[in-house]
Amino acid sequence: MNRPSACRPDDGWAFVHPRGVESTYERTNERREYNGRDYDFSLNAVMRETVPTVWDAVGGRPGPDAEGGLRRLRSQLRFMHFAWNQFYLGLLRDYSAELDALLAEIDAYLEAGARNDRRLPDERNPVSEDYSRWRPHPWHGLPAGPAPPSELHVFVEITPFDLVKYEVDKASGYLRVDRSQRTSSLPPALYGFIPQTYAGDRVAALMPGVDGGDRDPLDICVLSERPIARAEVIVTARVVGGIPMVDGGQADDKIVGILHDDPVFGGVREIEDVPPALIGRLTHYFSTYKLRPESGGSVIVGEPYGRTHAEAVVAAALDDYRERFGGQA
Repeated sequence: MNRPSACRPDDGWAFVHPRGVESTYERTNERREYNGRDYDFSLNAVMRETVPTVWDAVGGRPGPDAEGGLRRLRSQLRFMHFAWNQFYLGLLRDYSAELDALLAEIDAYLEAGARNDRRLPDERNPVSEDYSRWRPHPWHGLPAGPAPPSELHVFVEITPFDLVKYEVDKASGYLRVDRSQRTSSLPPALYGFIPQTYAGDRVAALMPGVDGGDRDPLDICVLSERPIARAEVIVTARVVGGIPMVDGGQADDKIVGILHDDPVFGGVREIEDVPPALIGRLTHYFSTYKLRPESGGSVIVGEPYGRTHAEAVVAAALDDYRERFGGQA
């Protein structure tokens, strides 16, 4: 946006005549009584207070409160325009035309911001052009990852420090307490799911002997060297393998991934490269995390499989999701 010609940033924010001659009113206080109150109607009086805080916005370089400042400036300029017409009887017609142009420019700027459905940008706090105004649903509103089925986004539901089993509420997208852990076993890694995946018939076809998929998003465990103690966050992971699990006759695969750019596990490409103790902890956790002291369990955990089969499971879950819900992963 070009800078309006109505003002120039000198030491007084003087008003400049459209023909380039400075107004004699710039150094005087034009005070008049109106509705019982005393007003200073000189343009300089208004500009002195408002322009320094919002001028960058008019010039295309917004300040910290550009939208609010522009609206305040517009209100004051409109009142001043009215006052000039009332008291100067058209003697400042050239100035009025210049004010009309400035007001039209401010109106266009504010309307453009409203059409874009976002606040005017702030250079010191840049806003991405690609963002959600409202929180997206973690299952349906987040992308599956930067390069599925190998590099994925993971919505974390449980951390290795949680004594309670959390699970995303499918209706709202918020975490819900599913159950307290009945045993002393804690998840040995970040545990969550891959957005826009669904364990349906294609996933079930990759696990012989099951009745179908568990009809949930695909679970994934993410290994990281640094402890991450906060759930309900998004991490990026690279698939290295998986653990087959049957829960109540349904396929419930647990994909195993490595945190993106992890300084210790970053070089791992296959599940065979993961320390056996960590894989042992994962298989033990999934074998026991649903056990109750008063009853047995219906969970069967098999031998871990490698990256190629794990990526095939992820690809099948992406296809199952598209068939069930539509959309693109």
